[in-house]
Amino acid sequence: MKIEERCSMGQDGLGVSPANRGVRRSRTMLSAVLALVAGVLGSGCAREIPRDPVARWIDESAVPLRELGGGGDRGEVFGEAFERARVVGLGEATHGQRESFEAKRAITMHLIEHHGFRIVAYEASASAAKACDAYISGASDDLKAGMGGLGMMIWQIEENAALLRDLRAWNQRASAEERVRFVGVDVQDAEAAAASLERALKDRWSAEAAQVLSIRDRLNDRVSAMFSGNRAGYDELVRETDELGARLRAALAGAGLSPAEAAAFRGALREFEGCVRMHLTPGGRDRAMGELTVGALEDAGANAKMVLWAHNMHICRSPLRYLESDELAAGGHIARSLGDRYYAIGFAFGEGEFVANDLDNGTWIFRTYGIDPPSEGMLEYPFHAVLKEASIVDLRSQTGEEKVEHWKREGHPQRWLGGYRVPANIREMSRDATKFLPTYPREAFDALVFLPRTTGSTPIRSGSDAKGR
Repeated sequence: MKIEERCSMGQDGLGVSPANRGVRRSRTMLSAVLALVAGVLGSGCAREIPRDPVARWIDESAVPLRELGGGGDRGEVFGEAFERARVVGLGEATHGQRESFEAKRAITMHLIEHHGFRIVAYEASASAAKACDAYISGASDDLKAGMGGLGMMIWQIEENAALLRDLRAWNQRASAEERVRFVGVDVQDAEAAAASLERALKDRWSAEAAQVLSIRDRLNDRVSAMFSGNRAGYDELVRETDELGARLRAALAGAGLSPAEAAAFRGALREFEGCVRMHLTPGGRDRAMGELTVGALEDAGANAKMVLWAHNMHICRSPLRYLESDELAAGGHIARSLGDRYYAIGFAFGEGEFVANDLDNGTWIFRTYGIDPPSEGMLEYPFHAVLKEASIVDLRSQTGEEKVEHWKREGHPQRWLGGYRVPANIREMSRDATKFLPTYPREAFDALVFLPRTTGSTPIRSGSDAKGR
């Protein structure tokens, strides 16, 4: 296959993929797509052996992403990890880098085809993301509606449309047992969550259905009051929600629902409770995301396997230091349930561009930002010094090298950025290690993908133009 024929990433907006598009063998896809992602910069010249132990370890152990599905001794550790894992978390250092999404998509399709993963979970509203599942299952042909299920403006990019197209193409070819589901595991859309739970309740438990809508109607005001210093009303609403949840779970036990109906009911209740409770503590949202992820996995059966797409800050195993909290990130809650059967892959990058949302005269737009190479002392620095193409490094294996193991345990400033309100001087900040909070590599992740150079993701045009900076 020619590299230009990468997995259905054509610039055809929201149109349904052409009829001749199919799911290619994922090893071929990994090789082709990731060769593009890699931006291979190597030459035939002899390379100087790094003197720094950390740089030498990275140079010797890193597996180019384009080779990840092709076997080989260095890549074997990842195949073994993928076989054992029930959840593989795929992070991202920003929400707006084309190469990050392309790599995640290719790895996802590889996990689906070669390692039995049948659920793709996303940092999106659990209720709204049902539209994504409807599209990939073939129940709907409306890709625009499917993309709407992802919710946030920052997700309205061609790279996500390509993910949904590839999952749909897989399902069209797969047997019933091999078909893939799409689920959301975020809890920021209380309106959608309440509507979903109310629909599940109204035929059997009309009083409780009305109570759900009443809690929804009071939630925003109670949260606003809490942030203004009066949290009594919010705490009362949480207690009411907890009591409602306990009653509904007791009622569910004797309701005679089918397994599928019961799972849908439990998922709707978990999401609604998470939407209400997420403001209790700084880590409330991540706790809810972790519970939704584990709950969806349990409902799918003992052998279910899931790929989770979210920001590094959510998939990591470690505490939420960026919130100055000792509470665990979503990945930490998942790891508490699954142990080493949760495999967290963080992402880092060297230089280039990314896209984020920004306000322009009161209107949210896509804006492109530039990033300069990392400075010495940053987590990305030794990777950028030796890696010339997109690669993955295993953090679990013991090297026997004291300085390397110490580096894995230490904290290093890492450039993580969100989906909006990026500082205007981010290019200057990107060179200053003091401007970023530390990542403790081994504590946070099981492996790390490094992208030497990135470009911005591709916004789907909907009347507003992307602006550059």
